[in-house]
Amino acid sequence: MYLNGLDDMFIRMNKERKQHMPDTSEFVREYKDEFKENRIEELKKIEESYSHESKKLDNVIAACEDDDNTAWLVDVIRELPSYIKTKKKLSTARYELKSLTTKTCKASISNAEIEFAKSVKLTSLIECYPAGIYFKAKCPFHNEDNASFTIYPTNTGYCHGCHVFTDTIGFIRKKFNLSFIDAVKHLN
Repeated sequence: MYLNGLDDMFIRMNKERKQHMPDTSEFVREYKDEFKENRIEELKKIEESYSHESKKLDNVIAACEDDDNTAWLVDVIRELPSYIKTKKKLSTARYELKSLTTKTCKASISNAEIEFAKSVKLTSLIECYPAGIYFKAKCPFHNEDNASFTIYPTNTGYCHGCHVFTDTIGFIRKKFNLSFIDAVKHLN
């Protein structure tokens, strides 16, 4: 998605590669800043769009909470896939934007480590039982008597009690209060 408007750059890069096939590391170093700048611009647009959607949904929720006749709608709205998706996309865009615009820290992890951490099954990290194509568990983030935490086939989980939506890395981050890098290292 962030490659929109980069046609000229790709044509130029392909011509250069065909002529003398540079080493991949040189290629990455040469165009890294261009990709980063374009990704930052695209993320700012994404953040603005999802922030606008999120504010609209939050305004609807606030209006429903103020009115006794529509207070029940708050839980319905928060469980809508569009609400969950909007909040997750906004959070992801803000996190990636922050990581691209701040200086990198000394600790680093590779993409392979991140992919491996994401591939760890959420069901292996929490005591759960099968419920059709899903798994159910008691939410580890709040005290409860019934299982309100659902683990989906996409290796993500959602608590219908406290409205936490998470993947494997987010689960470890929240459970152990770790940074992203520490959570990935914990899973590897």
